[in-house]
Amino acid sequence: PASGSSGCRGTLTGDAPWIGVVSGVERGEGHLRAMGAITPEQVERDIRSHDMFNILFALPIQCVFTTLSLACGVHLPGCAWWILYILMDTCWVALKPHCVKSVRMIVFHHVIGLYLGIHVTTYVSHRQFCAYLTVIEFNTIFLIGRRYVQHWLWDLGFYASWFAIRTVWVPLMTARVILTVDDWPPGPWGAALMLSIYVPFVAMSAIQLNWTFQLLRRLLVGHKEQVSAKANGSSHKSHFL
Repeated sequence: PASGSSGCRGTLTGDAPWIGVVSGVERGEGHLRAMGAITPEQVERDIRSHDMFNILFALPIQCVFTTLSLACGVHLPGCAWWILYILMDTCWVALKPHCVKSVRMIVFHHVIGLYLGIHVTTYVSHRQFCAYLTVIEFNTIFLIGRRYVQHWLWDLGFYASWFAIRTVWVPLMTARVILTVDDWPPGPWGAALMLSIYVPFVAMSAIQLNWTFQLLRRLLVGHKEQVSAKANGSSHKSHFL
């Protein structure tokens, strides 16, 4: 989970570690393949359409279902919506590969998410696992919104939710699943099923921590650029900040 394809592509403002630098400058492999067939203007329209679908429709619904799962113990709607969302997003990427920076990363992300979604939907006692990861979508809304909302309060929400959810919550929930869940079937099948859940959770945590490392590195680079620009008497501002 972590954000469908919206978090892994070139952007209008360059606002996350795995995102291209500036719109039209670094769009990634999907963009490079598509540029011969469509115009940069169409690329921008497709990206904006995808953003609006996510931030105004798909992700708010997922966040409502995630809250319902964590607060009330009603898990199935969130699991079902997550599977549907991944399938819709996969179809979009297949039709509009120029909207993502790395098709391979999206496919990898969606395969893990779809497997976990199917598992928790069919394995009733594990349905709460879905919300453990889909809580990331609260941050994804801030992430996408930063491309269109330029305000320090929105930036504060983005960074606060990023570090609280991606850097703390997801690794903690991964540890909780590994250390506390013990209702696996007996025998080799149970061991295989256990590993098939542990590995995706660990992979998701590793992805979030790697992206956090990249985010901190780009923030540091942006700060150094600003300091250097001020020392040289320039008003240049880093594209990242």
